[in-house]
Order: sequence, then C-alpha cells, then structure tokens
Amino acid sequence: MCQKAFGNFGAALVSVPAASVAWTRGSPAQFRSSAIVARGFCDRCGSPIFFESARWPDETHVARALFIDELDREPSAHVFFESHVPWLELGDELPKKVSQAALVVSPATAAPASSSDGPN
Repeated sequence: MCQKAFGNFGAALVSVPAASVAWTRGSPAQFRSSAIVARGFCDRCGSPIFFESARWPDETHVARALFIDELDREPSAHVFFESHVPWLELGDELPKKVSQAALVVSPATAAPASSSDGPN
C-alpha cells in the first residue's frame, strides 16, 4: 500500500516515538487505509506525511523527505520487501523484512476501515 500512497516504488519512512511528534503548521489530514492503519497527508497538496499502525502503536513513521536536517540514524531495514518492483536492485546489506501473512488485531485497537482497497 505504501507504493500507492506515495505514488512511487516504495516509501522512505523514519520511525519515531509517537509521543515525540509535534506538528508545527496545523495537523495533517488522515485517511484510514484499513482497520489498523492511518495515513497522514497534506490537505492542501496531498503529499504523504506519515503512517501509523496498530501493529506499532507507540510509533509514527514519518516521510524521510520532510526532515530538513540530518538524522541521528541511518536506515536499518527494507520492510514489506516481498512487494518491491522487480526492476529495483538494492546495493546495500540491510535486512529485507517481509510482512506477516496475518495480523490479529484486538477489537480495542481496531478502527473502522474507510477503504477496502487491498492491504494496508
């Protein structure tokens, strides 16, 4: 789903503690792409901003391009690698993680889906 949400072959995201996120120019609009995922975007231009999931309830995954300054960390993995486009060749040794085939979500953390357009 990141490929669709970002309109690209993938998304470079930075995981940060959800409690540390502070929006400085209003709050992003949100879209529930599934019962467990919220995607934030600019309500003026549509640019993707963040990804939040019940799978990682204490994390917000912010689009890397939004950080002006250097980060205090390097990339650590390629996630959902099984959905990469076949022509993409990576020249690094980072772990290539695949998604779980099934995810059990408790009713307390699930939110109603606003779209049934495929995986998160």
